[in-house]
Formats: sequence, C-alpha cells, structure tokens
Amino acid sequence: MGRGERDMVARGARLSEAARAVVGDHARAVEAVRAALKPIHDAAVRRELEAIPGIAHGRRVNAPSAWRSPAGHRHGEG
Repeated sequence: MGRGERDMVARGARLSEAARAVVGDHARAVEAVRAALKPIHDAAVRRELEAIPGIAHGRRVNAPSAWRSPAGHRHGEG
C-alpha cells in the first residue's frame, strides 16, 4: 500500500471517528432538551388535569370500577 492509500485510509478513519462523535453529540443534545422540557411538560399536564372535573391529586374520583377504554380494556390493563 502506497502513501496515498495510507493517507486515504487515515482520512477515512478520522471521518468515521468524527461521525461517531456527531452521533454522540446528537444523543446528548436530545437528552438535554428532554430534561429541560420535562418540568415545563409536567406543569402543563398538571394544569390540564386540574382543570378536569373529578380529577383530584392525580387520582380518579368516583370512577366506576368496571370502566373500560374504547378498546375494551379495563382501567389499569394494557
């Protein structure tokens, strides 16, 4: 293998390493955004739930025990 080929292989290895770094950077950025948005999302969900009559402190109040979803599952089942 001549010098040109070795240089090309070295450039390819550097490019591969840079691509792996970009993937890692992206994954870390996604996690940072999710972590930053979690409290905002949780507060919005809490506000929406508090606005629904019959929802108190994260529990269903006076919910029928045989409640079924539109898919036919009992409450609490998959």
